[in-house]
Amino acid sequence: MSFEKENLGFYISGHPLDRYGDDLRRHASATTAGLGDLADRTEVSVGGMVAEYRERPLKSGKGRLAIFNLEDQEGQVEVVCFSRAFEEFEDVLKSGEPLMITARLKFEGEGENVVPRLQMSSAVTLVQLRAQKTTEIHLNLTADSVRDEQVQQFRQLLREHPGECRAFVHLRIPRRSETVLELSERYAVQPSDELLLQLERLFGERVAILR
Repeated sequence: MSFEKENLGFYISGHPLDRYGDDLRRHASATTAGLGDLADRTEVSVGGMVAEYRERPLKSGKGRLAIFNLEDQEGQVEVVCFSRAFEEFEDVLKSGEPLMITARLKFEGEGENVVPRLQMSSAVTLVQLRAQKTTEIHLNLTADSVRDEQVQQFRQLLREHPGECRAFVHLRIPRRSETVLELSERYAVQPSDELLLQLERLFGERVAILR
């Protein structure tokens, strides 16, 4: 996807935020397309990718600020990061990873030319945010479709990704029942992209939910 963006200017096979849908629904307060419906000076949390990044020195000569576009699946918005926040979050902005920023919304222009812009106060990669905020992973399975070899592979996957996130398995018999199993602490995991991808390969798409 990075290659597509670099060479074509847009994504074809997907968007880097696609794998963070649950995280964005839990922690983002707005999307780029929804900013126009909010009040001026509202504090928002918005997820996206950094695009068209540039830096400028302050007129005083002491410090730098950054200006970039934050791009999500719905559009993009210009963001200004002043020197104090830039000094603290420069590495996050330059990581190339999907991130979430907290910012103050400001509308600039007049009449039909009013556009939203953001003044950033903090930033965190979505990988870091997930690790900080996720305490449980829930796996939704249909009981009569789970094979023994899948169970063995599932157990091995959990052991390969140790962490502090408790794991729960929901075994459903359609139109009859659902049994929820809380796994022991020795199967607590780190809810990484790699683990979620391997769970999808093993059981199918969107079987795992993070809480």
